[in-house]
Amino acid sequence: VNVAEKVIEKKESGNDIVVVISAMGNETDRLLSYAYKFTKQPNSRELDMLISTGEQQAGALLSIVLNSKGVDTISLTGHQIGIITDNNFKNAKILKINELKLREHLNKGRVVVVAGFQGVNQFEEITTLGRGGSDTTAVALGAILKADICEIYTDVEGIYSLDPELDSESPKFKTLTYDELLEITFSGAKVVHPRAAELAKKFNIPLIIKSSFTSDTGTIIVKDADGLDREEIYAITLHKKEVRVIFDDIKFKNSFSEFLNDLRKHGIIIENITYEVLGERPHVTIILENIIWEKLKEKLESNELDISFSKYIEEVDISTLTIHGIGISIEKEIFNEVLNILRSKQVNILSINKESKKLEIIISSGNSEEIVKLINRKLNIKDGPKN
Repeated sequence: VNVAEKVIEKKESGNDIVVVISAMGNETDRLLSYAYKFTKQPNSRELDMLISTGEQQAGALLSIVLNSKGVDTISLTGHQIGIITDNNFKNAKILKINELKLREHLNKGRVVVVAGFQGVNQFEEITTLGRGGSDTTAVALGAILKADICEIYTDVEGIYSLDPELDSESPKFKTLTYDELLEITFSGAKVVHPRAAELAKKFNIPLIIKSSFTSDTGTIIVKDADGLDREEIYAITLHKKEVRVIFDDIKFKNSFSEFLNDLRKHGIIIENITYEVLGERPHVTIILENIIWEKLKEKLESNELDISFSKYIEEVDISTLTIHGIGISIEKEIFNEVLNILRSKQVNILSINKESKKLEIIISSGNSEEIVKLINRKLNIKDGPKN
């Protein structure tokens, strides 16, 4: 009902409205739990058939509420509005959108409620876009419709320097650039899906992140940082539940680059991968989310990838801690303070990567949330961004 009131307010202001809806509460997890009662590896196609119903339920219910309040509304699935994806079940990528049906309803003055997170492939099989995929649907529709603005409503009032669930004193940004949004989402910030951030930048979509429950102005995403008084350190992100896998004495049928292309063809995107030769034995080290590792293991066990190796070592409960800031890689005091905290908590550091605008530390620790909060307080980020 709260969402319906916001939609009515926007409609009464004279706007054409497309609402992209996510599943309610923990509905997706609930549906997944049913599937995993029967097998540890449910068929991917059937999983997408199952979990796509969560958004359809939510869309139909919102449409029912709006119609009951006198608003001409129709709910549509991803298929019905012409979202075409690739064939990668559970993590599909949008290839094109046929917006004719969408425009037809908008031209009739209707509010269109779209089931996010889903589309169909070339064979009209239902696919889903991965967790957070409703954000991607919203931004993609905003691009194709040349929307004046795309507002993403969440359970928080915008984007913070650190996830407020980890530190309630973390301040909220009034503005962020597309590039900053991309950095923090790919490093683990959950408020917006990384693919949605990519699309927003690519098509220069005006984007606002705000709360479904308050009237707060939220965080506005802008093109560049001109005029922003950004702190030296502006954000900390934490990517949990990762796996580090080391392939020993790995050999490729063609080349390392062809191996990466082969992974992409199977819908396996790995952001953190290192190839090195120790002695005469080539090694590949990857760090990836557990769900992607399970998919990669399936391909390895079925020999669908053109590689061979003597063994692999699997390490679970890996976290990637990233400190984002200006000149962060040359600020020795910040680096030393972070290392001192990690040492004091006896954290096992697996790797450190210093770049111009971020310091990335991969750790093996079960208390990563406590550690990131300590770092946040030590570096005094709670004083917050000034923009």
